Amino acid sequence: CLSITLNSVRLGDYNLSTDPDMEIMFGESISTYTQTIPVEKFIRYPTSANQSGYANDLALIKLSRPADLSSVNVRPICIPTEADYPIGNPATVSGWKRAGDAASVVQRESVHLVDNGLCEQQYGRIRVELGVRESFLCVERRGQATNCGSFLSGTPLQSVRTDYDGINRYYLRGLYAFGLSRCNLNFTDVYVNVSYYGRWIKEVVELEIG
Repeated sequence: CLSITLNSVRLGDYNLSTDPDMEIMFGESISTYTQTIPVEKFIRYPTSANQSGYANDLALIKLSRPADLSSVNVRPICIPTEADYPIGNPATVSGWKRAGDAASVVQRESVHLVDNGLCEQQYGRIRVELGVRESFLCVERRGQATNCGSFLSGTPLQSVRTDYDGINRYYLRGLYAFGLSRCNLNFTDVYVNVSYYGRWIKEVVELEIG
């Protein structure tokens, strides 16, 4: 997925077929507009010649100008720098899917983190090499998926954590890498483990922004 060229980023979209979107907040209908911002730079994670095809599938995008964070539909998210989210905990996937009736509208599903060994076992049977165990997250779907389409690559996996100051904050746990059909609930999905790359992300942001 890192071989493509990005010209701009659209923030705050919910329904790709409407602009503005209408959201109900506190009992009132609110129009939410998207923000389209040109890309200034595309920064790939350093790779090695002998890595597997799915290893280090990560990049950062530097925008040409800051996003407007005062909008109700565009908010920042925290980046974890250490693996502090135990196996078995629930998380949420929110994004668009590849196909289906709801492909134009953001979908949301609850999932659970499971031991990475399960992904290694399942994908090893079909000869898919996942790379360094700590670099990915193994995610299990429980119950009925909203539809059979897979999420788009890069779809965020997030969770809420109560920090030391007592405030609940959203943390970006993973980015969807690949999986099988959403109808196959007996197979796991693989996500890039953001905390594994947290220090690199922090270093790049400090270098680019100061």
